[in-house]
Amino acid sequence: MDAAVLALLVIVGVIVAAIALHLIVIAVSLRSITATLIKVRRGAETIKGQTDPIGGVVSGLAGDVAAIDDDLEGLVVLVGEARTTAETAPLR
Repeated sequence: MDAAVLALLVIVGVIVAAIALHLIVIAVSLRSITATLIKVRRGAETIKGQTDPIGGVVSGLAGDVAAIDDDLEGLVVLVGEARTTAETAPLR
């Protein structure tokens, strides 16, 4: 076997080993990321479970806000009518 062929095989072996090493490092990093994502997912599921009962309360508040809005619009109309009546009434 020629020295050039042997050198080429050694270089190819080193390159393959380097690529394999990088792939192993990437796999370890991905496992770490996966573990972190699992923790985040569990946390999000816990938060969702704790906030599920709030839906009914928010719906009730939305209904109350709509009623308050209607009442305020009616009050604006009454104030406008009172102002018009006061402006057109003769002074005593």
